[in-house]
Amino acid sequence: MVTIENRPRPFNLVRWFALLSLIGVAATAAVSAYLLSWFMTHRMLERDADVSRQIIQSIVRAGDPQSYFVASSAGKKNPELERLFVSLSRVADVARANVYNRERTVVWSSDGNLIGRNLGANAELEGALRGTLVVEAGVVGASKKPEHTTFGPAKDGTRFVENYIPIRATNGRTVIGVIELYKLPNDLFLAIDQVVRNIWIGAVLAAAALFALLFWLARRANGIMQDQQSLLLETQTLAAVGEMAASVAHGIRNPLASIRSSAELMRDEKGAIVRPFVDDIMGDVDRVDAWVVDLLNFTRTDAFDAGAVEVPEIVANCLKQADPALRRRGVETDCRLSDDLPPVHGTPEALAQVLNCLIENAVDAMPNGGRLEVTAATDKKGNNVSIELLDTGTGVSEEARAMIFRPFATTKPSGLGLGLALSRRIIERCGGSLELANRPTGGAVAVINLPAVG
Repeated sequence: MVTIENRPRPFNLVRWFALLSLIGVAATAAVSAYLLSWFMTHRMLERDADVSRQIIQSIVRAGDPQSYFVASSAGKKNPELERLFVSLSRVADVARANVYNRERTVVWSSDGNLIGRNLGANAELEGALRGTLVVEAGVVGASKKPEHTTFGPAKDGTRFVENYIPIRATNGRTVIGVIELYKLPNDLFLAIDQVVRNIWIGAVLAAAALFALLFWLARRANGIMQDQQSLLLETQTLAAVGEMAASVAHGIRNPLASIRSSAELMRDEKGAIVRPFVDDIMGDVDRVDAWVVDLLNFTRTDAFDAGAVEVPEIVANCLKQADPALRRRGVETDCRLSDDLPPVHGTPEALAQVLNCLIENAVDAMPNGGRLEVTAATDKKGNNVSIELLDTGTGVSEEARAMIFRPFATTKPSGLGLGLALSRRIIERCGGSLELANRPTGGAVAVINLPAVG
């Protein structure tokens, strides 16, 4: 058995969609920014190394490199190439330069202690000897590389780049040696940092925009679904009310007519003694009959045979009909209608029924008197006519505003709760809208918007 305590909580689509989409968008943006940053960093370092390779290769070829690298192992030198290597070691950001032959022996180095030595296994050097431009980046002191010890503790934490540049023979195919440039390019890394920073900023902004768009779509879709659910619930309610109204109309209206006829005869026969009691009976019968009529009208789904309705005439008739009730409550009226009001789409009976309902509600909200203003004007484009009824009554509470247009929702002890719901349905079936709000100065305002004809 499902009780209120253990009943499952309703699924909140917007909340879960927002949470999951936030996680998904954030993860996607972070991975994309990381991969793009990695790619841009390596691409910029490789491009810098490639520029160095092209310059070095073009200069080395002019100095007969093959005889130098082959002869170097025999102790022969090439002063012209060695001047080039010295120049390379003195370029800004170059911390060390080593030149290897194919036997992995250092034939020249900016550190004289390394010349003639074989430094052992070196994966980057092996890659360069196979003809690949190798670029490695890292931080001094963060790895166990033996060459870091020569920089001293002062350089720990400095970012470095190693370029292993293959030197090819004059035929352009055979690799005869490798030049290693050990660089500490601070300016290059600052430029890379700026690019990475822009990538992450762009990723965050794009993720935020995407999340906002998805969240808006989710809220929009959820609102549409809730509206459809409300419409479905209203349709089901109308179907049930329609069946009930048909039964009530069939079973009650005929007896009510008989009761009223009998009361009229009694009033005529018994005279003034029983007249007040008979009038009460007839008034209650009329009220019950009006409720039944409201039920029948509310459940109608057939289309209006709408035409052009003159607003000033309907407003004048409704105020004239309500004049006795307005006088009894001490309510003053002020009717201000534009002179050039076009006809509106609807029927005279439907518009009169809505206005009578709104006037009655305004009168009930001013039990101690007040002021009722009725205005009507067209919008700037002349496509719609707006009719406003403003009162100085008690206004509408927040709780009542949330349910005031729902069927059978009423704040009146003797009300059925169909007046405003029926009025809104009538106006919507005429192609317009009906809204109710509180006035800043006190009281309420009902606004009817109807499409103008012609």
